Amino acid sequence: MAEFTIRPARPEDADAAFTLFADWQRAVLGEVEIQREMFMSSRAAADGLFVAETANGLVGDVAVRGNGIDVGVAPGWRRRGIGTALLTAAEEAATEDPVLLVGVAHEPSAAPFAQANGRSRGRFPACE
Repeated sequence: MAEFTIRPARPEDADAAFTLFADWQRAVLGEVEIQREMFMSSRAAADGLFVAETANGLVGDVAVRGNGIDVGVAPGWRRRGIGTALLTAAEEAATEDPVLLVGVAHEPSAAPFAQANGRSRGRFPACE
């Protein structure tokens, strides 16, 4: 198991969190569609933000808004329990019963992750 820490996000984590998100967009969507300003606005509206940190820096983050959870882990750090730990932190911070993992339809590894964590629904709001 990887050594990592889950903690509430701090303002100084924002750039690293956006870099993770931008890398995901390039890998999955082919380009960065949601720019930094929109990403930061979304983070500001979140009910809870948490990050996964290792000796190498930030390797994952999660945001919870209402009943939606958006979790991301850097590809080289997946399948080590980080996503599940982030999801647990988000569920504990949720102001509504979290039932929706955001982005499941676009990320091939997300559906098995969602199912393993008792979720089966997902959406990608930028495409609605």
